[in-house]
Amino acid sequence: MPFSSNIDSSSISGNYSDSNAGGIYSNNDSDLNIQNSNINDNTTDFINHNTYGGGISNYGPLTINNSNINNNSAKYGGGLNIDTNPSLDILLTNTNINNNTSSLNGGGIYFGDGVFFFDHCRFSGNSSGNVGGAIYQSGSVDQIFFDHILFNNNHSGGSGGSIFITGGE
Repeated sequence: MPFSSNIDSSSISGNYSDSNAGGIYSNNDSDLNIQNSNINDNTTDFINHNTYGGGISNYGPLTINNSNINNNSAKYGGGLNIDTNPSLDILLTNTNINNNTSSLNGGGIYFGDGVFFFDHCRFSGNSSGNVGGAIYQSGSVDQIFFDHILFNNNHSGGSGGSIFITGGE
C-alpha cells in the first residue's frame, strides 16, 4: 500500500537543496496531495548539479489544488518536476505556476510519464534557458488535458515559449 502525504494550508518557502527538490521531494509510490498551499522561493544547485524541481520533485501520484508554485529554480523543472509511472494520474486544479526558472528545460514544469490533467491553472512569467518556458514534456505520456488554462509572458531560450512537447515513446 502506498504511503500518502497531505499538505494543506501550508507555506514551504526559502529552502535550498544541493540535489533535487528545494522545497518538497516525494519518492516512488508515495501519493502527494497539496491544497491551499504556497511553494515559493525554493532553489536547487543548478550550476554544479543536474537538479530537478526547485519547488517540488515528485515520483508518484500527485494532486495539487488551489495552490501557488512561484519563484522557484532548478536545472530541470524550475517550479515542479514530475516523473512517474505512465499509468498514474497527475491533477493540477486552480493552481498558479508563476515566475519559476530552469537553466535548461521546463521553467514551470518538467514532466515525463503519466496522464496529466490541468484545470483552471495559470502559467505566467516562467522561463527556461533551453526549451519549454512554462512546460516541458518528455517521456511516455498517454494523454495531456488542458482545460481553462492561461499561458502568459513565458519565455524559452529555444523552442516552445509556453509549451514544448516531445511526445510519447
